[in-house]
Amino acid sequence: MARFPQLSSREKGLFFSRLIVTLTIFATIATIQISMLVDDLKLFHYVIPVLFSSLIGSFIGWNSVLRHRLEKSDRIKSDFLASISHELRTPLTIIIGFSKIMSEMDDLNVRGHEFAHRINLSGEHLLSFVNNILDISSIKSGTIDLNTTTLNLNLLIDECILLMTPVAEESGISITSHLPETDTIIDADEFRLKQVILNLLSNAIKYNKEHGKVLLRLTENDTNNYRICIEDNGIGIPVQLHKKIFTQFERLNQENSTIRGSGLGLTIAKHLITMMGGEINFSSKQGAGSKFWIDLHKKQQN
Repeated sequence: MARFPQLSSREKGLFFSRLIVTLTIFATIATIQISMLVDDLKLFHYVIPVLFSSLIGSFIGWNSVLRHRLEKSDRIKSDFLASISHELRTPLTIIIGFSKIMSEMDDLNVRGHEFAHRINLSGEHLLSFVNNILDISSIKSGTIDLNTTTLNLNLLIDECILLMTPVAEESGISITSHLPETDTIIDADEFRLKQVILNLLSNAIKYNKEHGKVLLRLTENDTNNYRICIEDNGIGIPVQLHKKIFTQFERLNQENSTIRGSGLGLTIAKHLITMMGGEINFSSKQGAGSKFWIDLHKKQQN
């Protein structure tokens, strides 16, 4: 077995002195390297957030510019459509008026009456589309105004049913209503609320089946709200299309059918009811009909 040589006291002192110096040098070098590493880490932690913030800032700036351009483009498109719609409104009204007169003239033959009736229907459809374009443009630009008054829902619903009954009878659809015996008073825009109810009734007639039925009920949903519910037993809406129901220009796969529409009515209805402080919703099952309802606040008693 190897044996270490015996060292004198002087040699031992020299050895340990040199060992201490060596260890001190290594400790100093290690300290310097650790310090440099810490500095590098500090630099890393400083630079990365700055670079990241810069990238985020650039993205936000680019996104803001893009959004601004899209909004500007959307405004230009809306203004253009509104301008064209205004120009179309007057001649359309004249065409509808004259075709209505012609369809009631006694000296026209059957073919002439049929042509006049078709012109009238097409004019009414196009005018409805023009009015919807004007409404959606006003809603998007925030320029639509509500004329809020106190009104009786019973009377307003009776007027809507009176207007839609001839349309329903022409399609072989029956409309019935269940209204409270007492007055139902709310604060709302009478013209706009009537517009929404007429749209829902029109849809219930258009998307119904032969000899179908439409039921309109007015009830107290709770102590603070009235509910207008319009129910039909028509073709219904597939579940996969429910999320698109209030999307503008969405015809729910009826684009190629004989059913006329612009795909704007329900979008406008939702905006108008929301502006009046109410809610609109629906339930539907394909082949079993649809049910749409509007919840509106009762007039608060002072």
